[in-house]
Amino acid sequence: MSKPKAAGVTTRRLLFKLEEALNISFNNQQLLALALTHSSYANENTLPQSNERLEFLGDSILNMVVSYTLYLNFPQASEGELAKYKSFLVSEESLLQSAVNLKLADYLLLGRGEKITGGDSRPSILADAMEAIIAAIYLDKGFGEAESFILTQLAAQFTAVKTNTYERNYKSLLQEFCQKKYKDLPLYRLVDSSGPEHKKIYTIELLINNKVIAAGSGGNKKMAEQQAAAKAYEQLVGAYG
Repeated sequence: MSKPKAAGVTTRRLLFKLEEALNISFNNQQLLALALTHSSYANENTLPQSNERLEFLGDSILNMVVSYTLYLNFPQASEGELAKYKSFLVSEESLLQSAVNLKLADYLLLGRGEKITGGDSRPSILADAMEAIIAAIYLDKGFGEAESFILTQLAAQFTAVKTNTYERNYKSLLQEFCQKKYKDLPLYRLVDSSGPEHKKIYTIELLINNKVIAAGSGGNKKMAEQQAAAKAYEQLVGAYG
């Protein structure tokens, strides 16, 4: 495996520091370095690969561990409830929370342009790096270590699911999904408002690529948009996995 050009960013000292934060000592430390290597950095430095393949593998491992853990710990939950819990636990916002706790932004290898435009704080980049790290742990230490890491990092999120105290920003989630899947953003359109001025009900339609996907209602436009986004997100993620 080619060694990434650290360029003073991901030095051995920093990798050891990250290992301490992860509570894992890698046999092949270059797997960890690769997990931190964004495509912009790989392209800029003509490296043979970035962390994208690791991200692909890590996503599958994450989904398997979370699904199995939910199956064991929520024996009374229906398939739909389990799917909802899983959607939250493996979401970008969930992974972002763990990435922030680990201060992962301090270790990312980004191209100059990506770094200048704030790539080290971009939720998608941080979440992708978390998935890549999961894969690196799996390849270096085995499934048990990867499973233990995932459950440790998502402990707070699992607690939120158990106590039903988690809330999701579906507008943000849907926007991220649409950018990746359709290269387009959702459009919210007010189609109705009814009731007295102090107690109006607003109805919002949500369109993607000029097609109505869902509608939501609420006491204000923001609530209606969130409801529409929640319906659309659950529908689309269910359809595309």
